Amino acid sequence: MRLRVVRFQIAEGVFENILTNLPSDEFSLEEIKRLYYLRWGQETSFRDLKHTIGTANFHSKSPEYIEFEILSRMTLYNFCTIITMEVPIEKRTEKWEYQVNLSMAIKICFAFLSDHVGPGSVNDLISRYILPIRPERTYARQLRFQAPASFAYRFI
Repeated sequence: MRLRVVRFQIAEGVFENILTNLPSDEFSLEEIKRLYYLRWGQETSFRDLKHTIGTANFHSKSPEYIEFEILSRMTLYNFCTIITMEVPIEKRTEKWEYQVNLSMAIKICFAFLSDHVGPGSVNDLISRYILPIRPERTYARQLRFQAPASFAYRFI
């Protein structure tokens, strides 16, 4: 497999490096930037599935059960996003638009499905946890080592 590294500037002194197998004679730097931008929504959805829903670590060893865990968590993710789309969000300030904190919404929906929260309070609880949408904000990437999760307590 042949790969190439594409590097482009996204802000003053900040560069993005992309590893791709797209041929350079067919895809220019501008085209790759556009494709990367179009894919960004999918990447953030995968991040939510991996970290927010908890598909980074599995409790099973067999492929069938791992597939079941992934499908179950994707169902939970879809359920939570449907619920959060119906939550009314009040504007707190004139400066920002607001969005639901998806991490807290998922915890509240999970508590609802676990029968720890009544159905009438789900929307109220989710609407308490909102975040401002700041489109021009950028963060430095947090690079940190993550130790592998051990499931040594399970034996075959």
